[in-house]
Amino acid sequence: MNEYFSLTEENGVALITLKRAGDPYNTLNRAFGKALKKTFEELDESPTVKVLIITGTGRVFCTGADILQEFSKLSAEEARRLSAEGSDTFTFIERMKIPVIAAINGFCLGGGLELALCCDYRIASNKAVLGQPEINLGLIPGWGGSQRLPRTIGRSQALRLILAGETIRAEEALKLGLVDEVIPHEKLMDRVRDFAYTTSKKSKAAIRLAKMAVNQGLHLPLWYGLVLENELFGRAWESEDRVEGVNAFIEKRKPRFKDR
Repeated sequence: MNEYFSLTEENGVALITLKRAGDPYNTLNRAFGKALKKTFEELDESPTVKVLIITGTGRVFCTGADILQEFSKLSAEEARRLSAEGSDTFTFIERMKIPVIAAINGFCLGGGLELALCCDYRIASNKAVLGQPEINLGLIPGWGGSQRLPRTIGRSQALRLILAGETIRAEEALKLGLVDEVIPHEKLMDRVRDFAYTTSKKSKAAIRLAKMAVNQGLHLPLWYGLVLENELFGRAWESEDRVEGVNAFIEKRKPRFKDR
């Protein structure tokens, strides 16, 4: 536990709960971002963690940059560096070897939505509110929102949210494909943990290769993506977990994966 978030781990699932001391809006400053990046790096190399969940507290997931306390007096060059630092941290999340689930428990705005967009799967409370309101401050998204949002929900809908600076409820976000599930607020973490624990029972080696195949393949022509899949399938076939998985299937029992 630190002044920005708590971290717990159970049964191969790590849970980061954003909870910035003295700030009910969970805004992000540089120190917050650096602490997150360090923790992400450690979790990605952990021999025991297979899945990561990121959530907030109460009715707030994260509402973006700390404009009032830290960022309002930046020079243009300092603002560029801030944008680069945040993009670096969020891109690291996107490239983590383990799956990352965003449990969007409430307000998910600006940099908070950009954080959620980096996650592999987004499950939202029915009370969640999402948006990219930077335009209301005379700004644009600076931590990947202008790039990831249109890739997620399409150019026109992304421009609608970015240019109008409006917020949307969870059900509309689901229709747009911005979130993958909407769950009653009081059942959100039960659903997220169930999804995470189901995944954590799989082979970590196969999880890593599957995520690599999907993430890298999306940026390749189909024919080259298929070549990549062939290569990664071969790597999976060489693993001890593949032998265990096939044997367990033949013997009609649950596999006992060793993550190698």
